[in-house]
Amino acid sequence: MWFKKIIILVIIVLLAIVAFNLITKGKRSSLAQSPEEQRLARLVEDFQRMRAKLNEVNAAGGLGGIDMSAEIDAAFREVARIEGELTALKGHLTSESAIEKAERLQNNIAAFKKSMR
Repeated sequence: MWFKKIIILVIIVLLAIVAFNLITKGKRSSLAQSPEEQRLARLVEDFQRMRAKLNEVNAAGGLGGIDMSAEIDAAFREVARIEGELTALKGHLTSESAIEKAERLQNNIAAFKKSMR
């Protein structure tokens, strides 16, 4: 009898952990994602991190009048790397949500490149 209660308690705790993960992160656990989806998620994070860093560099450079051409060149190299990996990855994506996410990232990259001209 107590064994059933422990099993039920463990199941409830696991469901609570999964629910908490979904609520706080708004995405599936990386364990539930295919390797391609995990790679896509990393590319999205890399792009977001690069944009945030570039925004910080631009703000600092604008205030001090410092030449930021090296940082901008590094950002464009990072965008080229992300874009190349994304192009190679797109042919391997199978889920509709992953394909949409890849297209969104590609659109964001295009908009970023256009804004930097």
